Amino acid sequence: MSNKKIVYIEDNPANLKLVEHIVKRVAGASLVSALEPIEGIELVKSESPALILLDINLPGMSGFEVLKILKKDATTSSIPVVAVSANAMPSDEQSGLDAGFDDYITKPIDIKKFLETVSRYV
Repeated sequence: MSNKKIVYIEDNPANLKLVEHIVKRVAGASLVSALEPIEGIELVKSESPALILLDINLPGMSGFEVLKILKKDATTSSIPVVAVSANAMPSDEQSGLDAGFDDYITKPIDIKKFLETVSRYV
């Protein structure tokens, strides 16, 4: 299997560390991350990942705003984007899916569900 890159845009170092450890369980996958939304958008453009993991609550720009930018850009619009958020109410999840996220993972992360979700895309 070829190497499948995942970009994770997340401002919390503890969450980044956790996801780095989980992604190591996905055969052929590698993770690159950004702490800031703009840096993350640039990383997505330069890396052309198989999957984007995107926190909703980011400094300066929400995950919903980042998603809009990615979906409007022809070079990034077809890359699946999965929300990873502490906003865990069913209405939050529905809002995320309605906004165009391909999937929605809640924090604290359920490792089994996370692996199943990531494996669907990579």
